[in-house]
Amino acid sequence: MLLALTSGSSRALTALRSPAVCHPTRSALLVTPCAHKTARLSPEISRVSLVTRASAAGSAAVPSQSHSSSTANMNGNGLSPLGAKPSQSNQANEEVQGAMLEPSAANKNWVRVSAIVAAIAAVSGSMNFLPGQLSRSVHLTGFAVWLGTNVWVSVAGLIMFKNLPRQTFGKLQAKLFPPYFAANVAAIAVQIGSLAFTSGTTPVVNQIALGGALVINLANWLVVEPGATRVMLERYQLENSPNRDAAKVKQLYKQFGKLHGLSSSLNLGSLVGAFVHGWWLSSLFTFAV
Repeated sequence: MLLALTSGSSRALTALRSPAVCHPTRSALLVTPCAHKTARLSPEISRVSLVTRASAAGSAAVPSQSHSSSTANMNGNGLSPLGAKPSQSNQANEEVQGAMLEPSAANKNWVRVSAIVAAIAAVSGSMNFLPGQLSRSVHLTGFAVWLGTNVWVSVAGLIMFKNLPRQTFGKLQAKLFPPYFAANVAAIAVQIGSLAFTSGTTPVVNQIALGGALVINLANWLVVEPGATRVMLERYQLENSPNRDAAKVKQLYKQFGKLHGLSSSLNLGSLVGAFVHGWWLSSLFTFAV
């Protein structure tokens, strides 16, 4: 049978090459004979046409399936089924190493300190700072650092919580909180120390606000926050383990919740103390209305 088909195909191809027969129009999918010569084609040519059409249809099916699977993959990756161009991924590549940039001169500590000292000298008129004026300036600076860090960490923490993966957010907070509480302790201590060089007496409520905030931040810095971080990292380790203990994870979840709630309550107390002290400081200013 194959021999007969081959023989017939050969005769058909010979007939196609003959000048007396109009050559068919060839396309990617089928071979179409000239319309006015269709009736004169031999049965062999008809068989070749059918074979050609079947082969072309089979070969065309493969790209179609590939295109369908490709489209399915693109849709699975979040691409538009209407053929929209894919957007750039906003995920960070943690494998990229190297410095982000070369620090500018304005980011060097000695440049910043020099700029601050020069600005104060220009305002005071000389380098002979009066003890009273200097202590008041230091006190206000300490208050600004205290209140500013509290407000900023509250705002930035909420933004990071909404935009970072849970474990990434927790690990970042674990790096952020120790220097944050340390900065608060230093700022409050500076304010308490600077009051010794100012004239007048500080109201009792402000003494309580400053002293209480100092104790609160020391407790958060040295006791509560390290305990919460330890429990959180232990929980993360279990969550990422192939042999995950669901009961242990749930226990650590509750334990971390208690420590985090205590730390947040203490931090709120520090923020309230900052606003109480700021209210008293504002009463010392006189503005012409």
